[in-house]
Amino acid sequence: MRKLYYLLVVTSLNCVAQHYSKMTVTIDNKSHIITVNQELTYFNQSESTLNSIVLNDWNNAYSVKDSPLGKRFSDEFIRTYLIAPEKDRGRTFDLKITSTDNKNINFFRPKNYLDLVEI
Repeated sequence: MRKLYYLLVVTSLNCVAQHYSKMTVTIDNKSHIITVNQELTYFNQSESTLNSIVLNDWNNAYSVKDSPLGKRFSDEFIRTYLIAPEKDRGRTFDLKITSTDNKNINFFRPKNYLDLVEI
């Protein structure tokens, strides 16, 4: 009887997302560069006005050895990351954020958080 009750609760839930994401990715095998164009549409379903949105730029967390991720890898003795040359570690460059009408949007990285972008 209990299993049937949980099944009824789960199937009766309404699923609504607050964002839509579309990505176009190009991989250049020779230069080892991945170019990503991502379209993110966010729907604010609250009655509050948003002052900022924080996005995760996980690839940039690999850019320097003393990043929080680098320190974590150091704690876990992952030597391949620690001895890798800079050119072999991931990083984000040429980051641009635009609105739907192609206007540039200002953004910044919070201090000590290489993997976050706040707009």
